[in-house]
Amino acid sequence: MELIIAEIADKFTKKMIEIVAEGGILCQIEGKALREAKTFASQVVGAYAESVDRAIVADRSARKKAGYQVERCGDERRGKSAARR
Repeated sequence: MELIIAEIADKFTKKMIEIVAEGGILCQIEGKALREAKTFASQVVGAYAESVDRAIVADRSARKKAGYQVERCGDERRGKSAARR
């Protein structure tokens, strides 16, 4: 998971550098940077949710002992976000 988040962070950093290097008035830079930050946050949370899902599925013996079961496996999670791509 750390590698996935590192890749997402690296892309985010490069994109932010591009936005600032383009120049422009502050409100334009601020708007682009905010959209990019929202996209970054949603990607990090998505990576974390996938990691948790994998850990839950992998821990079958503890789930079985506790009486829990995975009813729906592999469903894609989607949420509404104000981030625009």
